[in-house]
Amino acid sequence: MEKEVNSESEKDILCTFGLVVQGIAGTYKVLPCRFYSPSSPCLGCTTSSLDLSSSSPAAALPTKSSNVFYRCRCESRNGTNGSGVKMPFCHRFVCRRVHRYIVANCSLPVDTIANATKVTPNLKARIPSYLLSLTLSASLHAEHQNLHKKPHYISSAQLISQHTVADLEGANLLALINFPRKQIGSKMSDCLVTGVLPMDVDPEVKRANTVFVRPWMPEAAPEGLKGVEPGAEVGVIPGVDKLVETNPRDLTWDEFMKVHIYVGKVEVVHGSTRSDRDATLREVRLDVNFGDEVGKKLALLWLQQSVLDVEQLLGRQILAVTNLDVKPGSEAANWFENGTAAILTVNGKTVLEPAREVEIGYRLA
Repeated sequence: MEKEVNSESEKDILCTFGLVVQGIAGTYKVLPCRFYSPSSPCLGCTTSSLDLSSSSPAAALPTKSSNVFYRCRCESRNGTNGSGVKMPFCHRFVCRRVHRYIVANCSLPVDTIANATKVTPNLKARIPSYLLSLTLSASLHAEHQNLHKKPHYISSAQLISQHTVADLEGANLLALINFPRKQIGSKMSDCLVTGVLPMDVDPEVKRANTVFVRPWMPEAAPEGLKGVEPGAEVGVIPGVDKLVETNPRDLTWDEFMKVHIYVGKVEVVHGSTRSDRDATLREVRLDVNFGDEVGKKLALLWLQQSVLDVEQLLGRQILAVTNLDVKPGSEAANWFENGTAAILTVNGKTVLEPAREVEIGYRLA
């Protein structure tokens, strides 16, 4: 049974009894640890062992600050009970420092929709990959031609294990364009074609399971969805219908990874209401399961009016920012509640989905 606790002392006591503690937007979600054994030590974020019988366990446990929390999970190992029978038990708590994404104005890294106009195996790459020639907005192409004397954006994408050339060629997909350009083999990669993948596994396993991300298009797409075109902006708040027109190239990998974007499955659609701030927008509230790492969250989706039938989202996999830390008085506070997830949209017309079904809890990287 999941339990929400707010007090530090209660959290500390629960941890000593072998429960997994997970920080969630200022509270702690506590999950029973199925590997718990009273004879095993519990290690916090220090190197010293925590005695389960201690009455003051707090010194060995993680703490919170305004923009950082810790996620603790139980790491198991095989041991024996008093009769010599092998059994798994709680070996230690592994505490990971996790950043909340501080939201001031609902801005995200410059994500955009690109069209893969040409896809070829990148035979000169050290790691098997495809070389993608991408179409974006006309303004981005003009800027790129002026700066780099190249007509198209090129990206090397490690998608060979899950996708064929036919899967990718002609597809609209998610691209992150404002990283600095990077030399990959003999080619210069102009942007990152992002994909969702499992976390906490070997790099080879990540590459073997990476799936690209695309705008979701219902079978009977309404007229408004025809406006989802290469160069369309991806974010959490719909703006005016516009294309991304310039590339600042001001993003670092560390900054990108602070934004936790996970795949979740929509379990409940609560309906939609018209926005008080903008009559052209509506708020959709959904219950979304993001897997063991994040858990279930209330997720907010902002859409343009009368474009998408939100009931069709039930049971679908979508992508959302799960670590929002909304500051009071900020622009984001007008749109999101602290602790909710923010579902990504393409100019408020549709959501993003993995190109094929994956395990919930995959992360964009």
